[in-house]
Amino acid sequence: MSFRSILCPVDLSATSRAAARTAAVMAGRFKAKLIVVFVDDPLLSQAAARFDEDEITRRTQAEVTKFVQKAIGPLTRCTYEIVNGDPAEEILKAARRLGADLIVMGTQGHRGPKRLFFGSTADAVLRRSTIPVLVVPPTRRT
Repeated sequence: MSFRSILCPVDLSATSRAAARTAAVMAGRFKAKLIVVFVDDPLLSQAAARFDEDEITRRTQAEVTKFVQKAIGPLTRCTYEIVNGDPAEEILKAARRLGADLIVMGTQGHRGPKRLFFGSTADAVLRRSTIPVLVVPPTRRT
């Protein structure tokens, strides 16, 4: 099995940092392109529409780039996508649009009522994806 393009959604959390590291290792191993995607919340985007959208997009891009570079270092074959909408839906759309062979993403690992209340982006992506999905669990602090 070989991968040419790996999609890694990030939400700037510690779990997505671990997923970015895993995706970077896999991209290096398979000499694949790494695509990092960040999904902006639509409600925040609507509120931001009153301001300079281009400036907000630039700032978001800078924050995501800084986050990824801190997590995995600079990569020559890494590109970034900033999209708005429902995270699971937008991750799946990005994977199709960009021709990803694999999705590597973190999960918060919520259980019980928290999971019901907050939902699970990773679960939704797993259930609906037509390509392999590698889910990186929360890291344990020791």
